[in-house]
Amino acid sequence: MNQKLFDVSAKEIALFMFNVGITKEPTLSFFEDDSGIFERLFAEHMESPEVSALKNISEDLYLRVLGMHAFGAGAYAAAKEINFREEEIEEIFSDFDSADAYELAIKKLGFSMESGNRKMLDRVIVIGIKEAKLFAKDEATNPENLETFMKVLFNAGISVYRLR
Repeated sequence: MNQKLFDVSAKEIALFMFNVGITKEPTLSFFEDDSGIFERLFAEHMESPEVSALKNISEDLYLRVLGMHAFGAGAYAAAKEINFREEEIEEIFSDFDSADAYELAIKKLGFSMESGNRKMLDRVIVIGIKEAKLFAKDEATNPENLETFMKVLFNAGISVYRLR
């Protein structure tokens, strides 16, 4: 993981979420031990031919999809208030197979897809992309930077649930 990219992106996203009232603290929350949820999410997306094909269409689209999935997964897992037992983790990934993680998170948080709150969450993804591109420049989509980008947004998703 690229710690400098993580620190810069996390700070910008946490401040934005606090300033627009999405969270009550200008910081990001995280799971002490997510029992491999993030690592599995990252690996599945890196191995997905559909997701990889997006990179050839548009780097911004590729980053947006990865960011939305990471954010949604973090928010959804936090909102489910799981104890990280294997069956709970399998249930979450089964839910992701049947519906988009971002959409599941929006609904679990009690927002509608058309709400102003959802639009503010979309801006969180855009800020994550902007920070990754500003900091990493042409290397925004290398595996280390992608992992960092997704981890920041995964934690931002957790934060929206825990710090609201």
